Amino acid sequence: MNPRYWHGLLIGGHLGTLSVIVAWYAWLSPSAQLPAALILLVLGIPLLLPLRGILHGRPYTVAWSLFLALVYLIHGLVEGYSTPHDRLYA
Repeated sequence: MNPRYWHGLLIGGHLGTLSVIVAWYAWLSPSAQLPAALILLVLGIPLLLPLRGILHGRPYTVAWSLFLALVYLIHGLVEGYSTPHDRLYA
């Protein structure tokens, strides 16, 4: 497997995570306590910050974005465990 494959997979996963976050909190299961715009800002801005470096294939940005991905993995695990009706989305 060549590096272009892995870079494409990284871009797809990053944009996929961003789109799932937007769909989850805007349409599929909006929060009753917090406005959807606030949740999208808090969860979406960290994904948008390294996007330019990821698209250009900068190794330092790619490494730090993988640490950021762990936060979203933990968020999905906690949401899946704590709210039964959101398990499919998590």
